[in-house]
Amino acid sequence: MKKHFLRFLTFIFVFTLAFSAAGTVNAADTDNLKDWIIYTYDNTNGLPTSEANTVLQTSDGYVWIGSYGGLIRHDGTSFHNYSEGGVFPSSGIRTLFEDSKGRLWIGTNDMGVYYYENNEFVKVPFEDNTKFLSIRSFAEGQDGTLYVGATSGLAAVKDGKSLEYVDEEQCSSTVYGMASDKEGNIWACMDDGIALIVKDKKIKSTFKSEDHLKAAIYCAGSDREGNIYLGTNKNYIYKVEVDDTSHTDASYKITEYVTKKISTINDIKQDSEGRIWAAAINGIEYMDSDGQWSIVDEELTSAASVINFDYEGNIWAASSSKGIIHIVKGMFKSFNNTAEISQISINDITACKDGYYIGTDTGLIVLDKKFRRISSTVAEKVEGDRIRNITVDSKDNIWVGTYYTNGLLKLDPNTGEITEFNDETGLTDSHIRMILELSDGRIAVATSNGLNIIKDDKVVKTYTKEDGLTNPIVLCLCEGRDGTIYAGSDGYGIYAIKDDEIRHYGADEGLSSGVVLRIVNDPDSDGLYISAGNSLFFWDKSKFRQFTNYAKSPGSVFDIHFEGDDIWLMQSNGLNVINRESLKNSENASVRIVGIPYGLTGTLNANTWNEYKDGYLFLSTSNGVSVLKTEEINAEERDILVSVSDVEADSTVFASPERVEVDGSVTRLTFNFAPLSFTEKDITVRYQLKGFDTEYTVLHNTNPMSASYTNLSGGEYEFILQVLNSSGTDVIGSFSVPVIKEYQLWEKTWFWVLMIAAVSVCIIFAVILFLHFKTAALKKRQREYRRIIDQSLRTFANIIDAKDKYTNGHSLRVATYSLEIAKKLRLSKEDQERIYDIALLHDIGKIGIPDSILNKEGKLTEKEMQTVKRHPTIGGHILKDFTSIPGISDGAKYHHERFDGKGYNEGLSGEEIPFFARIICVADCYDTMAGGRHYQEKKDQDDIKEELKRCSGTQFDPEIAKLMLELIDEGKAPIDFEGNSFRSFYEDEGE
Repeated sequence: MKKHFLRFLTFIFVFTLAFSAAGTVNAADTDNLKDWIIYTYDNTNGLPTSEANTVLQTSDGYVWIGSYGGLIRHDGTSFHNYSEGGVFPSSGIRTLFEDSKGRLWIGTNDMGVYYYENNEFVKVPFEDNTKFLSIRSFAEGQDGTLYVGATSGLAAVKDGKSLEYVDEEQCSSTVYGMASDKEGNIWACMDDGIALIVKDKKIKSTFKSEDHLKAAIYCAGSDREGNIYLGTNKNYIYKVEVDDTSHTDASYKITEYVTKKISTINDIKQDSEGRIWAAAINGIEYMDSDGQWSIVDEELTSAASVINFDYEGNIWAASSSKGIIHIVKGMFKSFNNTAEISQISINDITACKDGYYIGTDTGLIVLDKKFRRISSTVAEKVEGDRIRNITVDSKDNIWVGTYYTNGLLKLDPNTGEITEFNDETGLTDSHIRMILELSDGRIAVATSNGLNIIKDDKVVKTYTKEDGLTNPIVLCLCEGRDGTIYAGSDGYGIYAIKDDEIRHYGADEGLSSGVVLRIVNDPDSDGLYISAGNSLFFWDKSKFRQFTNYAKSPGSVFDIHFEGDDIWLMQSNGLNVINRESLKNSENASVRIVGIPYGLTGTLNANTWNEYKDGYLFLSTSNGVSVLKTEEINAEERDILVSVSDVEADSTVFASPERVEVDGSVTRLTFNFAPLSFTEKDITVRYQLKGFDTEYTVLHNTNPMSASYTNLSGGEYEFILQVLNSSGTDVIGSFSVPVIKEYQLWEKTWFWVLMIAAVSVCIIFAVILFLHFKTAALKKRQREYRRIIDQSLRTFANIIDAKDKYTNGHSLRVATYSLEIAKKLRLSKEDQERIYDIALLHDIGKIGIPDSILNKEGKLTEKEMQTVKRHPTIGGHILKDFTSIPGISDGAKYHHERFDGKGYNEGLSGEEIPFFARIICVADCYDTMAGGRHYQEKKDQDDIKEELKRCSGTQFDPEIAKLMLELIDEGKAPIDFEGNSFRSFYEDEGE
């Protein structure tokens, strides 16, 4: 019974190159199963030249190419020519070498030796500038000495600064190639067929071709054990094992190898798996551990001069006619050449115990176990017929389904007997679509006109349109775990047949397309996976669920396989691999596509069938059969190098930077980067500029890769690159570049301190200026308001004084005296203003005293006197609601109280009397004595002073009385209005 799956692990070796679509691709298949994929690069697909002299991957992951078109670096996505624009002075590069310090050494054809370090090319001079210009090879001794082979002979690098001859007499001819043995000796191959053995800059011995070999030495290489391999000008390669340091004939153990076809060997290297590779004028071959040589496509590898390997195990070769040859060990193998099925579209491949049966549009091809064609009676019978499906049953019978004239055939491999089934023997139709052995041994056959059941070589049951198959064209079959036969139709969904009962499932249950290409049992449940139209569905026996949570490739799913935790969807572009759990439960299931870039020989097509046997998956393609081996893809994902190829800072370019420092005026920084993988195709990279970005930006299979930032602030940043594994969960490669951008003037702390200080000064000055004018305006307004109030109060005072002819101007004078006393008391301006206002209205209560009493001539009666004494109380009552001037009512109410408590009307004493009232009391009494009344004659100043002294402490507050006496002595009392000695409080202040 055909099996449908193989285990898929998380990592696959694939190829990443910017120009892979344009590259020449061929699967080399001279062995029964070959898995080499060959890419060539020339001036038609990115390489800026059509020839190459040398190729080398340095430890940082870049591939360097030397040609007559310049020195070129490749990062997997693009080629950069350093010889353009004069960055590197020579355009003729013959050889490349990386020493133990990581320096790249460059041998030119016309300008001598250079090395590349810290992004700079440095010339290594020779004392005679006419020699050592045309370089052919490099080698490094155990002591770190670098040897240079040239047309001028052999030299050593002295102190890394200059070249010096190694025995000019013996080493003056061309040195083609060099290698180091296990003793640290350098074997230098000269153009006369002699290998000089050099150590410590001295020639220890010579190895002559004529003494030991059948052909002349042409190049040298070595393996990991330190054995020397000598290539010759013919098809011989010799392995030389040195048993001691004497370098006599007896010390050499020489093994001869003869290549299959190549000759004139240019280079020999050993790969990480121990194979010996040889590059020659007519191609590339490799030798396995058994000493067997294999050819790697003569046409695509011709004129190979140098061969090297990258960290992923790929092979790189330079060719004078092909450019660069890149040989990748593909994931898919092929036996197309052996089976003679290249360029043939395959419908089915089925494995049997003796070999393989392959169905095509023109007949049946039978292969033995080594994939060689063999004759077969059944193949002869169906020659020219289209073979749609082949099945091997549990008894090893081979069932062949044709689509035209031959119907269904069963071959018994033991007897060779062929049994035919067609419409004459009971089949519903001779157009066979699929053959399936059921669990009970019966054979179910899908045709273009229904379903047939065969038992004991007889058609025992058919299901057609008359039986309930509305659309009888059956494309595929599947037996459920309960024995139900599921038949996928060509436009009407699925029929489920059990115990002769037919049920239909389609659009009503959620199957949006009726063309069903595959039905496969879910390994985790009783459900089914279904490919219908361009979509994938899951049937849980009640409804269909369409999967829309993955990035589906264009077109239909042709086949479905399971292994482990994954589901493989076969589509035209190859295998689409998805984790089943993720597909069923996540919002965005990741997809890995494994197709032609991995070595798949052709596209996958609809209505084709595949086979799984002994750990191999055989895929029917448009170009023969591709074979996938589980062991080769069940490898752990290896780390991938990633690097920033350059950073563009406006017009300045930093190549391969380890650190970037830019001026503060730079407006744009662009980071150009690439994962340096020359195998992996499906690559996810994420980047972040730490210090600016808050999260990573993810790029998937983007080419080219770059990130730009504009108008960054000055400061320190770090550009971080990471390569993620196939599931996107782990980092398998990383690289970072520190970035320092100089601060602009306005970004420096001292600048802002200065600016803040300057702005602060300006603000303070503006505020002061504003407050000055504002205050001046406010003061002016206050003075205007004050004048209004003062004039109002004075008007009231004049009205009060006008009521009593004896007190004309009295209120103004009392107010003035009170103000002068307040000044002497050093009261605040506010209090000085307030006592002036209070004093102006101290006699307002007289409004309530009859004029007849106030203006009475002569002495008042006791009753009249009591009436007059009521004016403080009346004044206090009148002013009780005048709260804008605190204490104004107290001045009117208590100014006739005495310090000894004998005054009126409350009889308060001492400090019980409000302070302002005590001041007004003294000022009022002074003005009364100085002006006289109808009941009291006017007194002179001496008498007034005596009276103030006498009444100090009884009628007057002694401190205030003392101050009044000072006013008299200072001439500030009495006031002469007509002499303009009177000025109001605000008139004293001025404007």
